[in-house]
Amino acid sequence: MKEKYLVPDFYEDFHCKCGDCRRPCCVGWDVTLSMREYFSLLGLSCSPDVRKRLDSALLLEKNGSPERYGLLNKNFFGDCPLHGENGYCLLQCEKGEETLAAVCRVYPRSPKRGKGNECTLSNSCEGVVEELWKKRTPFSFCERELDFPSVEESPEAESALRRTCLERLNGGTSIKESLRELGEQFVWEKEERVDFLPFLKGVASTFSSFSPDVAPYAEVAWHFLKQEEDYRRKAALLFSRLDGLKGALKNLMVNNAFYKRLPAGEEGRGVKEDISAFLLSYMLLEYLLVGNEAAIAGREQAVDLIADAFRLINHTRFEHNALVLMEGKVGALKDFYQKTA
Repeated sequence: MKEKYLVPDFYEDFHCKCGDCRRPCCVGWDVTLSMREYFSLLGLSCSPDVRKRLDSALLLEKNGSPERYGLLNKNFFGDCPLHGENGYCLLQCEKGEETLAAVCRVYPRSPKRGKGNECTLSNSCEGVVEELWKKRTPFSFCERELDFPSVEESPEAESALRRTCLERLNGGTSIKESLRELGEQFVWEKEERVDFLPFLKGVASTFSSFSPDVAPYAEVAWHFLKQEEDYRRKAALLFSRLDGLKGALKNLMVNNAFYKRLPAGEEGRGVKEDISAFLLSYMLLEYLLVGNEAAIAGREQAVDLIADAFRLINHTRFEHNALVLMEGKVGALKDFYQKTA
């Protein structure tokens, strides 16, 4: 059944790249299945080839629930076994979209219910990053009637506070100026500075230990960013070479604030904690871009890195882990934004 959702203005400009995607969502991630989806695929009437692929891939989750009952196991290359050589889903091509798991039908869309229905697109999709790179105007929002398989309730901060955060990020100043202002208002009132570069190197190294998407970029950045002068020099080179990068980063962070319902207060976090983690997400993203400046020949390489970084930021317990890493070191955020904004 269709319901009204508040969406950003670029929402309807997005179209899946399908076989043209360099970093398809079929690769690297498990496809989780509800109980209904699992048994539907188990008994699906389909071609021998698709049947063989399904039978070899369907697995039961240990201690599964009706909502997360099974999954489609990846092959040796980390790819979904139903991902065809032409980039298209063999199951969808043969049986239609309605046979897909909900996660496959919905991604990169992220519908949320709460005080109001909202939906945007995750920055972990390269097609979304490309759309936001092209966007040249501030965000606006409108209502659209959308239909999704199932949508869970999610926390939502008090509307005036959310509006303050979004308006500040979406305003006329640079994204780093806007983030610095949020930090000064909500995060580091009396924090002592901590040198940001050693802190960021440690953060990236820790995250790379369980994020194969981020690990290669973190390793390169570790070797090339030895002191703050290296960071400033490479940042200047990168932003001067890549037309539109500053605008793209601003759009990405505005979109992600809406995506995360900043400050949502999930898992008992307060406003300071949520905004601290949000500030760190930008720091990590810029650190990886700057540290890989020499390998980023053009927009495509930057888009791929950004989408990979948001696989970590948007699809893991990033906020929880970020707060652990920032314990006693919130001053590194202050150091970064006051020195580099």
